[in-house]
Amino acid sequence: MEAILNRSKKCLIVRLKGELDDHAAPKIRQNLKDMLDKYPDFSLLLNLKDLSFIDSSGVGVILGRYRDMAQEEREILLCCLNSQVRRVLDLAGVLKIIPAFGSEKEALNQGRFAQ
Repeated sequence: MEAILNRSKKCLIVRLKGELDDHAAPKIRQNLKDMLDKYPDFSLLLNLKDLSFIDSSGVGVILGRYRDMAQEEREILLCCLNSQVRRVLDLAGVLKIIPAFGSEKEALNQGRFAQ
């Protein structure tokens, strides 16, 4: 599992690559927490284009970041979901609370990211 970080405007863009499962979840959870602590006024865009697998632990990582960021009135968006990842996130109800977009550009033009 790999997490690649970029910044654009007031947004952290994290590109996840590999499998977000119970083995990788604790490390990714901590990496995301550290990144968000370092940039406390930034929002978060998770690009899941290269995420080949996600299980309930991975869903928990995403929902945990959503919960933490919502408490701080920060925004989180998803983009570039492949069909397998989209299905898991849809079944888990994640897509009802976190918007998902087809591309980074589309997501960056939405909400607080566009300001």
